[in-house]
Amino acid sequence: MDLTHRLLALAEDRTLRAAGSMLNGIVHNLNNPAHALNMQIELFMKSLHRDLAGRDASVVENKCRRLRHIGEDFRNHLEVLSWRGTYCRPQVELVDPVHFGTWLLQFWRNNLFFKHSMVVDLQVQPSLHVKLIPLALLWCLEEPLSTMTSAFSNEHVQTEFGMRFEIQRFAENGVFFRMTILPTSETRDFPVVELEHGENMRALSRELGWDLKYSSDNMLSVLLTIPGTTRA
Repeated sequence: MDLTHRLLALAEDRTLRAAGSMLNGIVHNLNNPAHALNMQIELFMKSLHRDLAGRDASVVENKCRRLRHIGEDFRNHLEVLSWRGTYCRPQVELVDPVHFGTWLLQFWRNNLFFKHSMVVDLQVQPSLHVKLIPLALLWCLEEPLSTMTSAFSNEHVQTEFGMRFEIQRFAENGVFFRMTILPTSETRDFPVVELEHGENMRALSRELGWDLKYSSDNMLSVLLTIPGTTRA
């Protein structure tokens, strides 16, 4: 097995571990609409006969709208989860970076940020498609972020953050990701965030011809440049 395959195997293991560490968030966000759905159904069943007997159709319609809204919320959570399988693939694929970034932020909001207050500023250029390995991209962005949130979870509760996430074209043939995060709460020292597999991440980036820069000096900063063939 060559170096790239070994590093992709590590990336797969780390992203699986990251998803496992977010299990509490995943369960939390699925339980909310599930509980609300069960409660609304119970209330609906109890009041259905009375409402129909009184011929108050508007009450029944209102309950139906609530149930529909909860069902849509549940479906949206499941759709966000289902895309993780797509973006954990270790093969080269044609990826829309804007869709990837939008999905990733939603996944993090649902399952990683639920213990923190995170204000996100997403900056993107018009959509394009890039040939890349989505698993490697996910690892390079998620490992630093999950390491940082774990560090703050261990030291500070309910920390407020500001995140800027940029996705831009690079030299007309690739894409550039920039992620910066800074606590916005009362002055607190930014913990030293050491990536357990930082060197492996950089090695995989070099093998793929990517340029990865990572820093945790007073804030988290991840810069990832992916040259390649694009299709608008």
